[in-house]
Amino acid sequence: MQNHNIIKDYGVRVQYSIFECDLSDEKYDELYNRLIEVVKANKDSINIYFLCERCLKNKISLGKEKRFSIRSDVIII
Repeated sequence: MQNHNIIKDYGVRVQYSIFECDLSDEKYDELYNRLIEVVKANKDSINIYFLCERCLKNKISLGKEKRFSIRSDVIII
């Protein structure tokens, strides 16, 4: 299974390989554990960025926004 097929179960695709996810600690652990089982260290690259409230408030979107209403974000690339 490709990594993006797993990640799409947890968030919204905003670009081909970028997802925004609103995850509880439990859901984050679940996603992380699913990914760690399939990531190929010599081939795959997954970066996870945690955004603070200040970062979210300063977000600027141009064009059609693909986000959903959330409390906190995890950006997965």
